[in-house]
Amino acid sequence: MKAENRSISLYTYWYTWKQRPHHLVDTANNLGFSVKIYSVRSLASYARSFLRSTGSRVIEAGRHDRRYSYPIVPTRKGLLRSRIVNRLNYFSEQSALKDYSRSLSDIHIFSRMPIDIPRKKPRMLIYDCMDEWADYPGVTEKIIENEQKLCELADRIWVVSQHLFLKFSELYSGKTFYVPNGVNPNFFRCTHVTKPERDHRPRVLGYVGTLFSWFDASLVRGIARILDDWEVRLIGPIDLSRSQRKALDLPNITFLGRRPYESLPAMIAEFKVAMIPFKMSNLIKGTSPIKLFEYLAAGLPVVSTRLPEVAALEEPGILQCEEDAEKFAQAVRALASEDNQIQAERRRKIAERYSWNSIFREALDELQSPRK
Repeated sequence: MKAENRSISLYTYWYTWKQRPHHLVDTANNLGFSVKIYSVRSLASYARSFLRSTGSRVIEAGRHDRRYSYPIVPTRKGLLRSRIVNRLNYFSEQSALKDYSRSLSDIHIFSRMPIDIPRKKPRMLIYDCMDEWADYPGVTEKIIENEQKLCELADRIWVVSQHLFLKFSELYSGKTFYVPNGVNPNFFRCTHVTKPERDHRPRVLGYVGTLFSWFDASLVRGIARILDDWEVRLIGPIDLSRSQRKALDLPNITFLGRRPYESLPAMIAEFKVAMIPFKMSNLIKGTSPIKLFEYLAAGLPVVSTRLPEVAALEEPGILQCEEDAEKFAQAVRALASEDNQIQAERRRKIAERYSWNSIFREALDELQSPRK
């Protein structure tokens, strides 16, 4: 696609850890698109940005990006102040959506939960569906209705999983496209280590990502008890219930909390095996975990519960899916004992097939193709 002088407007959650929308912008930049980003932003995020930059405007980073941020503030339940704050936050959300809808870009991409949707259709509207929002915690009927209206309005619907593709293609077959998640292979390839170093790494079973309701704390507890000579290392923001947190209170389970994206390759390099221990649900069936491709790009063996998007890549020596703690732990030991440079390179080759550049380049190129 010849993208010179072409523009994209992106409506998303931008001020968070690096996710799919950020990689989309990186690819669009590489293809020569200019990108305008519309997102709400918490006051805490503004403060962190100010402290990091000692007053400079860091939100203008990027070769082509212009970012428009709209402040929101936290609320407390049961207080009059909450009503006022909710009104202010609603005004910010509406301002972001209105400015996004009115922007004169060639392509508009809607890449977030459809709490509200454009009142008027831009000339080219893409709904980038990253999750099974209908089953997301706290989602209302209004959001489900908005998603249906957004699908009807959109020229294209991008979905991250085959589960979502089957769901949307039943009603919107001509405009639903499978655009899976991916990875920047070169960014994680720097975790490459020589064979002696691989052999002498400590026994670390690692996880990177949000620890939320879908994280199977009971399963991980069982795995940690069986692998009592391993460290189970959890990296990412923690939003677990008290009972989940208590289940993970074992001497060989370590919480490292959220870490900067730039530090992940070095941290993942310390793992011997990586894991994705998610509870199965309709929400998780629609998930395409970015961490899978990051693990593989780092050359790591992976053990996961049987998520459809993960199980599709199951292969001996590369990735194994198990559901109970004993079999999961056995798989961890087996993959660790069989690990070598040849297997590591095979995993990296798989990750290269899912590079963000190739995934989004193909999706954006398709917009130039005649509609069937």
